[in-house]
Amino acid sequence: MDKDQARDALCQIIVLLFVVATALLLSGIAKAHSWYPHECCSSTDCEPLAEDQIKITSEGYILPNGELVRHGSTRPSQDGQYHWCRYLIEPRQIIRKDPVCLFVPEGGA
Repeated sequence: MDKDQARDALCQIIVLLFVVATALLLSGIAKAHSWYPHECCSSTDCEPLAEDQIKITSEGYILPNGELVRHGSTRPSQDGQYHWCRYLIEPRQIIRKDPVCLFVPEGGA
């Protein structure tokens, strides 16, 4: 195998790895959103929240925008992470201030 053939083979391997990595990443994103109930969101209405973005009080959960979601008004998270869903017309452009759904990890309520 000469240098050109070796370089071509290496490029093909790199492209193949990139395609596989991209497919795995996209399937993970789709899976993460596949469990959101229809009444909570569409493809752009929900996003995960880091645990440090949520403040848990005796009254409920204080979200990054200062809103309070009372205990008992949440839904169980299926991936062990916090997620909030809001009505959006375009990414980051909120139509409704109140969250539609707040998903909390098991034991987070």
